[in-house]
Amino acid sequence: MNTAEHSDPGPPELPQHLRITMAADVERLKGRDATTVLLGGSPLRLLRLRPAAVTELDRLLGGAGIGPRAGVQRLVRRLLDAGVVDPVWPVGSPTGCSVADVTMVI
Repeated sequence: MNTAEHSDPGPPELPQHLRITMAADVERLKGRDATTVLLGGSPLRLLRLRPAAVTELDRLLGGAGIGPRAGVQRLVRRLLDAGVVDPVWPVGSPTGCSVADVTMVI
């Protein structure tokens, strides 16, 4: 059996043009050891970010797209999954849909 054929490919790559914004309920705090801590999301989570991740997060929150780099893709995927950032789809994005195409059911 070839293990390469049965390996988990992981989640699909996020669109490179995708932008993010901090979720409304998230607090950005400084930890004791000069790290950055994010508190929020649903369910409530506490995430400690390394300096390189903080640099990328600041770049992304400034309006940059995610791009193709695997490390940035993993960071954004984790932040999205934790509910501490929200995706921002540009108007006329390749998703092919607009707000008029969405129905919310409560």
